[in-house]
Amino acid sequence: MTVRRLRPDEWPLLRALRLAALLDAPEAFAATLADALSSTDDDWKAWAEAGSSGTDAAVFVAHDGDHPVGLVAGRREDADVHLLSLWVVAAFRGRGHGDALVDAVVAWARELAAASVSLWVVEGNEPARRRYRRAGFRPTGRTQPLPSRPELTEERWVRPLEA
Repeated sequence: MTVRRLRPDEWPLLRALRLAALLDAPEAFAATLADALSSTDDDWKAWAEAGSSGTDAAVFVAHDGDHPVGLVAGRREDADVHLLSLWVVAAFRGRGHGDALVDAVVAWARELAAASVSLWVVEGNEPARRRYRRAGFRPTGRTQPLPSRPELTEERWVRPLEA
C-alpha cells in the first residue's frame, strides 16, 4: 500500500474516485452525486491542481499495488487543517488504507505547522468514528445537519497537534 499526493494531471482519477465515493456512501458526504456529476472537466482540473501542491489544499490517493483504492482531502483554514472526503473502496476497507490516508493529512498539517486537524463525521457512522478515534481525534460536541441530507446529523471532531 502507498499513499501519495495527487498529481495535477490526475483529475480523471480524482473524478472517478469521488464519483465512486458519492455513489457508494451518499450519507457520508456533504456533497451529493448530482453536485459532482454537474461539475465540469475544468472544475475537476482545478481541484486536482489545487490539491496537488501548495499549502491551501491537498488531495491524497491510496494505492494497493497499481490500483487506486482511496481518497482524502485536506483544506487549510487559518490555524486548522480540515480533513474531508475520506473514502476507501469497500473491498479494501479494514486493511489500513483509511488510517494511512488520515495519517497523510495529519502529516501535511504538521508540515504547515497547523494547530489542529478537524473534520465532520455523521453520527452513527461507527467505522469512521472508530478510525478517527484511533487517530487521536475527539468529538467536540458541536453538531449540524449534513448539508446533503439534513435529516442526518454530523459532529465536529478535532485532533490537536503538538507544537
